[in-house]
Amino acid sequence: MDSELATRLQTKYPKLIRHTGVLELPNGWFGILDEICAVITSFGVTDETFIVQAKEKFGRIRVYLSESSEDVYEAIEKLSLEADHICEECGNRKADLRTNLSWWRTLCEEHYLEYLSLQSY
Repeated sequence: MDSELATRLQTKYPKLIRHTGVLELPNGWFGILDEICAVITSFGVTDETFIVQAKEKFGRIRVYLSESSEDVYEAIEKLSLEADHICEECGNRKADLRTNLSWWRTLCEEHYLEYLSLQSY
């Protein structure tokens, strides 16, 4: 995630995002990460609860917390499943997890075709 977007989230959730280096996500997932942060915050964030890492793994968003309740982890998982249909490049909510690429990615049709056109098979 570029530094401008990461800084916007850190400014909005300073207790939850202690430094922007933990946000290792593509820009298209800015919106869903914002939603995830809002849900975590709605459960109440203590000084001991913060994001350790947010990243893409196997084409899916992963958010790791220092500590939290089972309810928070379940809410994060539910929103993570929504990210399976959000383009990691542009945020389009009509995307699919593409497992036929050398690297699993969640892409809309436009970015999927663009990615294919840049590959030399």
